[in-house]
Amino acid sequence: MIGVSLPFSYLVNGGAPYGDHQPFFETLKTSGVESVELRAISRNTAPEDVMKAASLLWDAGFVITVHGGAKSPETALDDLFRPLSLLLPSLRQKELIVVMHPTVGSEDALLGMLKALADHIKERSLPVRIALENNRKMPDGSMGDSLGLVTRLVTKLDRPEVGICFDMGHYFWAVREDRSKLPPKAFLQRVIHTHIHALHNGSTHFPLGRYDLPIWEYAASFAEGYGGRFNLELEYERYKDLVPAADAMFESIKTLKASLPLFSPLYDDVRRHFTERLWKAARVFDCPEDVTAVSLIHSTSYLFSTNGYHWAMDVALRDGNRFSDAGEQLAEVLKDVKLMVITHDHGDHFEPETVEHIRDLPMTWLIPDFLYDRALSFGLTPERLVTIAAGEEKKIGPLTIKAFQGQHYRPGTRTGAEELGFIITAENAPKLVFPADVRDFETKDLPACDASDVVFAHVWLGDEDTRILDRGDFPQKFARFMTHFHPKKILYTHLYETARNDQQTWRYVHAGLAADEVKKLDPAIEADIPRMGEVLYL
Repeated sequence: MIGVSLPFSYLVNGGAPYGDHQPFFETLKTSGVESVELRAISRNTAPEDVMKAASLLWDAGFVITVHGGAKSPETALDDLFRPLSLLLPSLRQKELIVVMHPTVGSEDALLGMLKALADHIKERSLPVRIALENNRKMPDGSMGDSLGLVTRLVTKLDRPEVGICFDMGHYFWAVREDRSKLPPKAFLQRVIHTHIHALHNGSTHFPLGRYDLPIWEYAASFAEGYGGRFNLELEYERYKDLVPAADAMFESIKTLKASLPLFSPLYDDVRRHFTERLWKAARVFDCPEDVTAVSLIHSTSYLFSTNGYHWAMDVALRDGNRFSDAGEQLAEVLKDVKLMVITHDHGDHFEPETVEHIRDLPMTWLIPDFLYDRALSFGLTPERLVTIAAGEEKKIGPLTIKAFQGQHYRPGTRTGAEELGFIITAENAPKLVFPADVRDFETKDLPACDASDVVFAHVWLGDEDTRILDRGDFPQKFARFMTHFHPKKILYTHLYETARNDQQTWRYVHAGLAADEVKKLDPAIEADIPRMGEVLYL
């Protein structure tokens, strides 16, 4: 989520440096900004003014964060929470991030302060998290790098109510002679918020684009799994003679958006649209009873209707569980599903968080025999489970399901995952083939298949960084493997999985590389890339 810090005086009074609220806010929204930080609130800030600024932003469609501060460990509770006394009971969002710097005091006193803040939040069930920020000034005002102090404090405390605000500009100031240096893992794994600004002539809080900050490297260092804000913290007084305020803001927003890892906007997409697409995918269950149709709710999570029989395969919400309320609605979506088929035990195919939402539904689970104990550990009961082994065939409802050995291992190794592939047929229905995830593209051990109607091809073109588009001979290997089943159509999936980082994310361009090679082998084979939520007739 893109956020910006705005001066508190501007939010309360309007005027300089950004002009009237409404047109400026509208342009921020159009630029992709969803969050605004109130910068900065002190113990003397009137709670009525905080409420006024927050209401203004909420009415404009933003969520908010707060940059607060404390004078000392002894006064921190009052310093941070008194200005929020009207805001918190009227909060119009799930959670409020409150940023603060380490204040003056011994390390033990600061640790006690953070514990008192965490206890206050927990005891009152406040929807608040404190983000302790690294700074280029030490608590006593001397110039230095407080990152080590912040890391030690938050790690020692080890409480969910307190995390870290990664101030990238202040960190860059500290390591500017070695721009490749990254913060330690202990710091990065506790980041819950960010402040982002560039460096110019040794001064911080300058706009991005025109001035220096290795933003991609810093964001990529922690952003896998990070669902918080990427918050610009510009300070116009420092560059007012160099660039107009609005120009600096919008150029910085543009630069920030272009510099973030791919999976960061994917998390935003999940937050905004996952539940909506889940219900769109559920329209597959409204299809006529004389057709077979499929929809996709995640990269390899499928819903089917075969002649009115409702079934699914490898349903795993992944980040839809974290960033949306889809998990709470999943049981309603799948209430009429009779059968769930599982191929293997990777999180994008079979995960406990998703199973927990639907394990009480009266559906049958068809699982590989080697996953029986795993399924029980997820809370599935034996009477719901049907096991199948490679070479076996099961008849469930109208479906005939033949299992074959999956090839999720790298060639000549046991590196990968044990899995099953499936060939699924039904009377007056297309023959569907699911090789599942493939890493070994040899076809000698595959079952004979004279013809099939649809192959579900999970795109994977080697271990090399997926941003490199020269995939060697992997597209050709992939194509030979999938055409072994002589399909009329191939559906290319396994794309834009939000649990992957930029170096592992398969995209539309990779599906295109594979499809081009398939066309060379057999131009008659149709290709399709289902979008999440789209219903396709097979």
